[in-house]
Amino acid sequence: MGPLPGTFAPTAFLATAGPWTPPVPVPPRPTEAERRVALETGTGLEALRLPTPPPAGARLGDGTWEGLFEQLGTRLPGEYVRLMET
Repeated sequence: MGPLPGTFAPTAFLATAGPWTPPVPVPPRPTEAERRVALETGTGLEALRLPTPPPAGARLGDGTWEGLFEQLGTRLPGEYVRLMET
């Protein structure tokens, strides 16, 4: 393809294009061994949080837990609700 020219022109398809910003670095995920220990020996919410760390930006929605329970016709387990809130 050869060297790129020293100048460029904006494309008509991306009228609002700008410089790219790299994403924020993500903390390292637990190793396979750490996940295995959590799954085999852990209990409760802490055992669930290690293999599934919270996302950087959660989408919580506009509803409430009570509204969801009403739509489902049942309540969800308390530990599940606490995990999702975390």
